[in-house]
Amino acid sequence: MLSRLLELLSAPGWLESFLLDGIYTVLTWVIAVMLPPMAIFFPLFTLLEDFGYLPRVAFHLDRSFQRACACGKQSLTMCMGFGCNAAGVTGCRIIDSPRERLIAIITHNFVPCNGSFPTMITCISLFFAAGSGLCRTVSSAALLLGLILLGIFCTFGVSRLLSHTILKGIPSSFTLELPPYRRPQIGKVLLRSLLDRTVFVLGRACLVAAPAGALLWGFTNCTIAGESLFDHCAAFLELPGQCIGLDGVILLGFLLGFPANEIVLPIILMGYTAGTTLTETSDLSRIHEILTANGWTPVTALCMLLFLLFHFPCSTTCLTIRKETGSWKWTLAAWCIPTLAGILLCGAVSWTVRLVNFIFEKHPQAVSPYLRIFSPFPGNLSSAAKNLPLPCDFFLRTRKNRRRKPVCGETETEMSKQNQNQSQIRQQQQSQNRQNQQAQQKQNQSAQNCRNQQGDDDDDCGCGCGR
Repeated sequence: MLSRLLELLSAPGWLESFLLDGIYTVLTWVIAVMLPPMAIFFPLFTLLEDFGYLPRVAFHLDRSFQRACACGKQSLTMCMGFGCNAAGVTGCRIIDSPRERLIAIITHNFVPCNGSFPTMITCISLFFAAGSGLCRTVSSAALLLGLILLGIFCTFGVSRLLSHTILKGIPSSFTLELPPYRRPQIGKVLLRSLLDRTVFVLGRACLVAAPAGALLWGFTNCTIAGESLFDHCAAFLELPGQCIGLDGVILLGFLLGFPANEIVLPIILMGYTAGTTLTETSDLSRIHEILTANGWTPVTALCMLLFLLFHFPCSTTCLTIRKETGSWKWTLAAWCIPTLAGILLCGAVSWTVRLVNFIFEKHPQAVSPYLRIFSPFPGNLSSAAKNLPLPCDFFLRTRKNRRRKPVCGETETEMSKQNQNQSQIRQQQQSQNRQNQQAQQKQNQSAQNCRNQQGDDDDDCGCGCGR
């Protein structure tokens, strides 16, 4: 309908593409992905609240949160954050202490929202799910549960750290009215959940999704020197992305997906396929083919999962934090703290795998038994890590073992064959050196045995000992 209207108005082609492929596509994508989970989650959450169950959950969890110098009411806002972090930040109003309320707001993004779950499930299913049928489903659910628990434990740790540093104070007493169990009012619950939470979150998401669609269209359709702005920015972010086990397209996908986490993976797929608009790809085998063709390994998928769990909040959550705290300073803190945690975790995982791969190449016989036990990836950890880009290769490899770069006029196939030949020559030399060392050890042992023999015979025994 909108396309026909633009045709009737004789709108230029670029304007039609800007409105349809840019603003309209991103806006409808965000609504289509956000609405179904929230329309299910928030009514159920409000139903438990009206039933009188949630206050008792907060009461029983208060002791655990007190150990992290937080308030037990934060458990309710964390549960609400599984639907949308913006609604969870708004729910922090139930915390009476301003200090504990601020801690809950800053650490709220460590809990994944419904926008992150589709991408998490996709990465787990493609790279980590083992077996088939029920076994595959159980393993995927266990890994997803492990990620959620990791986010909760990090919430406790960061809350305790903030309570002992920049937000010091005396813990408040826990005061909460426990209403009696009662029959919920279904009509009132549905109306309140849809109007106060679902429509509220969708409205703020649409306010930032439309400008984000225009920005994404500009990045993919405006070119400089024959390449789009998207390609230039991805190339600029390539080195920082490699340092934390990702790449430039993934980092740019997170930045352009700032309006909503639901469009992060579609932007990444669009960048890999050199597309100009978001397209739906429901075939998991096709997604796996695209990702692996662009250098994804299980290590890349693991870093992607960690960065999905620990990265900056979406624009809707940032606007809500600004409204609740009344300060851009605390909004910036809520943006930087989870991002810094994600960078440190991804970097630690990436460089640990590279270090293990380096040790395995140097001492394969000593390390391989441990890799079989502790490797969380299918196959050999070394084979998964070999595909990782090494931007700081000189820290890990000596000049002799460093891979040679292609010279002018040389194809990648020729360079690969020469590298394989050099690798075979090095292996032969190492094998020859080991044989020489073993022969020398045998000769030294024989000479030592002859020295220990008793006798007065001065004839040469033939072993080189001089007897």
